[in-house]
Amino acid sequence: MARAEDSGANWVQGAIEFVDRKDTFLETLSPKLEGRLFAARMVGQVYIQQPAIIRRDTIMKTSGFDSQFITSEDTDFFLQIAALGEVAVVSRAVARIRLGNTDASHTKYWLRDEMDRMVREKAFDRRDCIRLIRTSLQDVKDPWVRGRIVYYYLGSAIRNMRSGAIMKSFSRLWSALVLGVVGLGHRRYWSGLTKKAP
Repeated sequence: MARAEDSGANWVQGAIEFVDRKDTFLETLSPKLEGRLFAARMVGQVYIQQPAIIRRDTIMKTSGFDSQFITSEDTDFFLQIAALGEVAVVSRAVARIRLGNTDASHTKYWLRDEMDRMVREKAFDRRDCIRLIRTSLQDVKDPWVRGRIVYYYLGSAIRNMRSGAIMKSFSRLWSALVLGVVGLGHRRYWSGLTKKAP
């Protein structure tokens, strides 16, 4: 709590320990990225598996969990929070999760790709989306993230063109161009753009 208060960040993540059903230690997952993480969260490089301390006034500035998302509602929620400021991290484990059989889970995992696309479309529709991406790419300096976002923008442009949303499609293409031209000389950018693993 002291680290959270001292950081001034909207969102503080801590490390998490994983154990099996017999409480045998498996691993510790520590958050690695901090700062402005809107872009990194959009491409899945910031996983919300760590315990998070989020300022109450920050939560009140969001629209909360969006009921249109059957899964990935947490992704949308944390994108909203990431848009409001910086993320800080603490390295010590502040929680423990017991892993077990996921067969009994009610999460509709088969819908996740579609829901993630919907979350990205909602984010892309923000008037400040390009600004948020560009400023967060100053903190997340990995060209792979830039390439991945350009890949998503191009996919969005194609889907919008097919559905008849011509102006939105051109807007997505323009955003891809604005973001993409900076990464052309980086191999990792091309890896992100061609959907290879980071």
